[in-house]
Amino acid sequence: MSTKHEYTPERVAFGSVLAAWFKKNEWPQSITESVAKALGWPNGPWASQMSTAINGKIDPKPNFFVAMGLFNQMVAERDLKGIKDRRTIDRLKEAYPLTHDNGVPYDGADFFRLFTGLIEPPEEFNRTTAAVTFTEEGAVKYSALLAKTFKAIQRDQMMSPKEAWTSLAASDALGNMPGEAMLILQDALREADTIPPEMMAKVYAAHDNVCPCIPAMAELAGDDSKKVTEILEKSLHAAVA
Repeated sequence: MSTKHEYTPERVAFGSVLAAWFKKNEWPQSITESVAKALGWPNGPWASQMSTAINGKIDPKPNFFVAMGLFNQMVAERDLKGIKDRRTIDRLKEAYPLTHDNGVPYDGADFFRLFTGLIEPPEEFNRTTAAVTFTEEGAVKYSALLAKTFKAIQRDQMMSPKEAWTSLAASDALGNMPGEAMLILQDALREADTIPPEMMAKVYAAHDNVCPCIPAMAELAGDDSKKVTEILEKSLHAAVA
């Protein structure tokens, strides 16, 4: 069970680490539930919890972190006794646990510390230190969402496209954007072009692994800034290669 979601950067970072860890092991989000059911664990982690956690939307009870610790311990020790499903065994027998940089596996308390931002992500999965790239498909979808969001803000604020663009372009977040990137962003917002993934990666890295379009769009949205930030962050995360 989870309480009402509240967006925080720490939860997004937590989800990013889980997504990268699952990707490394080629796991579906249901892998934890398959293990929990096979071993009779009463607190999961359930597939629905992993989905909301990866998307940065989970606000869990303490048992979630305990369950994550148990799952990670099982992966680290490769203790597959009690698991009968062949596919689940094949996915776990050579899998990697989530570990600190010194190789010590995360326990439940470590998952909680990561979730709350009390510890930094493992270097391997830390987007602030690793080069981030984006997929072609992800860039297309993100560009489309930026355009859709921009139009929705225009409508809600009773602004013309020119007024909205002038306000957006004047935001502090876009102050250091190179001219070429601004032209491409302008074309993307009027749905005449999409932002190339290479351009996304370049701008993202130049702004300390933050897409400046998100705070700029949030500023333009006013009272809806939190909702806009959450939607765009989710799409940006999904666009990572």
